[in-house]
Amino acid sequence: MRSLLLPLLTLGILMVTTTTRAEDAKPMYYVLQTYHFTPEQNTAVVDKYLKDAFLPALKKKDIGPVGVFSHKKAEDSKDIYVLIPFESLETYESLYEELAADKDFVEAAKDYWLATKQQPPYARLETQISKGFKNAPGLMVNYDTLKKDGHYFEMRVYKSHNEEYARRKVAMFNDDELDVFKEAGVEPIFFGQNLASSHNPALTYMMVFESEEKQKATWDKFLGSKSWAAVKDLPKYKDTVSEIIKVVLVSKPYSQI
Repeated sequence: MRSLLLPLLTLGILMVTTTTRAEDAKPMYYVLQTYHFTPEQNTAVVDKYLKDAFLPALKKKDIGPVGVFSHKKAEDSKDIYVLIPFESLETYESLYEELAADKDFVEAAKDYWLATKQQPPYARLETQISKGFKNAPGLMVNYDTLKKDGHYFEMRVYKSHNEEYARRKVAMFNDDELDVFKEAGVEPIFFGQNLASSHNPALTYMMVFESEEKQKATWDKFLGSKSWAAVKDLPKYKDTVSEIIKVVLVSKPYSQI
């Protein structure tokens, strides 16, 4: 499998990695936080917290870029998704203790941080932790596409029926499928093997498309490619996916992605 890094760099895509070869780079860890709301709640307090307190505090720590997303069709859900890249799990583990000691953060976050039990800012906060793939270890962001009006994101979760078949699906991406994505012109944001989530065993990845037409054309090219036909029915990859979850998202105005 050839590295995704050099082709992406030629397209002006930011790769958050520490070496020049993707297969040698240290994989990043992705924390995906999903804020769930009741029908009666609005998202104003959470939006203000993320925009004015959380993202600025992470920027001070050189953590980012951080993506904040909502459903493309607002009637589907009020959920807010926050994608945070970390160079290590230790950085994530110590984050909230450090934030609690940051006076600027605490002041900016007070409406959220000091919310009462009677008026919580959200219903539940779901957290997923993923590890970057061996051959796509870092966050990938094509800012040229993000500048285009109408762009949106597609996030997919591939569930497997046990850990071994989940491992095989990750191997399929590393050894074959990432190349097919590149040939089809898919613009990824990240690929991650889920370490902890409500969907495990599973993997998660996100892509960006400049339009619905581009999305359809890209997937048609992927599904119709000879490269995909050559690998999709290989016996070693049989039955590696038991369920696919697809979520279509748009970025919040204050998102860094």
